[in-house]
Amino acid sequence: MFNIDQSAARYLDKRSGAVTVQLKFESALGGCACSDKQITGSYVPSVLVGNPPNNEKANYQVQQVGSVKVYYPANLKVKEGYREIRIYLKSFLLLDWLEIEGAQGVSVTIS
Repeated sequence: MFNIDQSAARYLDKRSGAVTVQLKFESALGGCACSDKQITGSYVPSVLVGNPPNNEKANYQVQQVGSVKVYYPANLKVKEGYREIRIYLKSFLLLDWLEIEGAQGVSVTIS
């Protein structure tokens, strides 16, 4: 389900050796005028270095990928057109951060 690039694995090994994938809610305004449903927001996949907080660990599945533990919500799915979810390292000047690709977001609608 997951593929962690070598540079991301080295980055994580120097820190906690774990990464948490979470679905973070981002609100949206409006919706489609041609539909009777209104989009109120989406749960967008994001990554955090480290383990989830102890009081939230029960809400996550765990998968070992090489030397890295990946914590992820049970409802996380691979986006259509992708074989797996990729976690990789991005850099700019002196900053490094993790990115995620191929994870499906979840939109929230009301009627």
